[in-house]
Amino acid sequence: MLRRRNQGQSPCSACKVLRKGCQGNCELAECFPISRLDAYKQAHALFGSAHIKKIVKAVCPEKMKEAAESVLLEAEFWKRSPREGCLGVILDLYEKIIFYERTLVLANRLLRKYRLFVDVWIMPIGDGDSPSEQEEFSNDFDLNVTPDCSTVSGNPASEN
Repeated sequence: MLRRRNQGQSPCSACKVLRKGCQGNCELAECFPISRLDAYKQAHALFGSAHIKKIVKAVCPEKMKEAAESVLLEAEFWKRSPREGCLGVILDLYEKIIFYERTLVLANRLLRKYRLFVDVWIMPIGDGDSPSEQEEFSNDFDLNVTPDCSTVSGNPASEN
């Protein structure tokens, strides 16, 4: 006698890997659709079906899909890097965050220097206001000094 398959519904990835019939009330059908079969096979090889089921059932029903996606992603990362897994990705992202934070600090320092340069050298100084950053900077340098060209060699004034 031939068995009839449930023609209206294909089995979920978990039931397909375990080679059992997927019932209409299968809890894992929503989390592991047949379209994600390869990803589930990786997770099954790494964690085992019982452990995956335990992880997914341990969370509240609203978060089951997120937990299932987390398991599938972790299996994918372990496939890419068997030595580091998810930790390698996390450390790589952490290093990138530190690099870009340092780059931002340096860019802000340069921006402050250029703004100060524009304020001191391009904008007029001493408009009668109280001492500002601009005036404090200008006190460090005597801006009214004219260069003494007589000491420069090759200057016609020094040859006379």
